[in-house]
Amino acid sequence: MNKQIKCDVNASLRYCPPSSMTEYDNGIIHKARKIIPLDRILVNLDNQPRETDKGNNAQDLMESFLNHGWKPECQPMIVREIPKHPTYDYELVGGFTRHEVLKLMFVNKYIFDIVDGSDYAMESLKARSNPTALPSTAMTDGDYISHTKTVIDKGLLDSTDQKQMSVWVKDMTPNMSQRKRDNILNKIKNSPEINPNVKVQTYTALEANDYLENVLRRNSQGDSKKNLTPFSLDYVKSSSSAPKNVFWDGWKKYFKYDCNYPVNVFGYINQPTDVGLYNQRVDYLKNFENAQQTFFKMVSHMTGIDTKTIDSERYPINFVGFLPQRLKEGKLTEGKLVDVNGKTISTS
Repeated sequence: MNKQIKCDVNASLRYCPPSSMTEYDNGIIHKARKIIPLDRILVNLDNQPRETDKGNNAQDLMESFLNHGWKPECQPMIVREIPKHPTYDYELVGGFTRHEVLKLMFVNKYIFDIVDGSDYAMESLKARSNPTALPSTAMTDGDYISHTKTVIDKGLLDSTDQKQMSVWVKDMTPNMSQRKRDNILNKIKNSPEINPNVKVQTYTALEANDYLENVLRRNSQGDSKKNLTPFSLDYVKSSSSAPKNVFWDGWKKYFKYDCNYPVNVFGYINQPTDVGLYNQRVDYLKNFENAQQTFFKMVSHMTGIDTKTIDSERYPINFVGFLPQRLKEGKLTEGKLVDVNGKTISTS
């Protein structure tokens, strides 16, 4: 075995007991912890719950292993026995990126937890095992949605049973706060992947930034992306973002670049509803304009200039438009960028 990641089963059991994995789910049985040759393990990347990674992070993780070695407090990878398989003895349940790292490092065996349980219990364990692994990349909201879709497609979960869906989200996220868990459940229920009858599109912050950069061809996150031409100070903010923070960040970036670039703000509704989307957009824009007027009042107080005479056209922070969110049969029906009424506006 590669000396940088030499494993010790006894030390692992002492510093990371199996109860840390099984305490949230009585459907999981821990059978053993042992060092297993990698060529005896079936790896199906389609079973990986984290869609945003799929092994692409393996190089970074390898550098972490080389720098820090194996740690006994690190959660082992997880497998289940497949005694009837003609080629393999085990199937990988958790630790897909680490498995990729071992392949890159030409390591031929590693430490694993061998578990057993129902197919449903295994699927929830896959989601839970990602945040507990060290080093780790946390599951995103999009990952939870995608993994839930996989479990529904396997016939292990009924998307129309709200009580069952709520239990499922809790099984995936036992350490998460109830508020965050409710937010994930709401996004799962309103995802067209799960429910094709959903009439509004939801975005995670990552998805909104990706839309701004790759669909609208604008910068994202202020000045953090400078590879786009022309360079501009663009932000996409949800309805849950505090306008005062948007304005404060905008002013800092505006002065950082000698007042040469206006700050463009794009918006989307965090938890949209089909009937209420228009009013939600109206409220978003009203909150933005109220924050702008507060700034005008502050300038007026400090300078003695009446707010009506302040040149709003020179005000550098501008709201541009909303990301499209209306759906029909799972497809967006609005243009690439829309106004408060949902009408298409220019993206240039």
